[in-house]
Amino acid sequence: RINASLLGGRVVPHHLLMKFAKRHRIEALQTTGELYMQPLSAYRQIEHPERGDKREGALEVRNLNGGVIRIKREETDEWLELGEIQSGQAVHDDPNLQSLNVYCMYCLKFEETDDPKIGQKIEERAHDGFGDTALLVFDVREFLRRVETRCQELGYGYSRATVDYIDLDSHDGTVGPLRKDLRFAHQSEFRILVGNPNRDGGPLKLVIGDISDISTIIEAERASNLIFQVVEN
Repeated sequence: RINASLLGGRVVPHHLLMKFAKRHRIEALQTTGELYMQPLSAYRQIEHPERGDKREGALEVRNLNGGVIRIKREETDEWLELGEIQSGQAVHDDPNLQSLNVYCMYCLKFEETDDPKIGQKIEERAHDGFGDTALLVFDVREFLRRVETRCQELGYGYSRATVDYIDLDSHDGTVGPLRKDLRFAHQSEFRILVGNPNRDGGPLKLVIGDISDISTIIEAERASNLIFQVVEN
């Protein structure tokens, strides 16, 4: 059970954040507050269906369906039509976007409801392939404050938001770091984006210190049993 009194009984949050990983990594995360951030480009190299994404962080996608392929003859400057594209998509990238470091978490959203069984929203595949343990951040506001403060101290650019899920197979236009394909919608992702001035395309370790006062550790398979309970003080 998630008890609202853990937040001082003053504010009921609109969402909670969770990180799924192996137990030793989750325990280290809680005691040190080390956020290990890969660049967006790294996720294109991962083959796991839940973690890898060939279109991760694309600047925009353009559907080529119905387009015509032509070549130009150098001798006459004449354009020759080779045929029509039946199915295809062009992905446009930006190196600056691909080098952004990102920290991904599961966002458990809940609105005003009479049903406290909020954990039922979490599908098993949301943590499939990530690990057997979850860090549940129940004071999201304080967690993000610490992240932002540390980024400011280091001179890093910082932003955060939930991911929007769209049908990228039919989408034609901008994508960016906060849009992913519908097949990932069950991950309900919340992203912390950090712009490292070096932009070397490598991973980044952002250490915010012990967060055991604003988080708790649970087994990943128990996430679906979470119940939100408001307690009167």
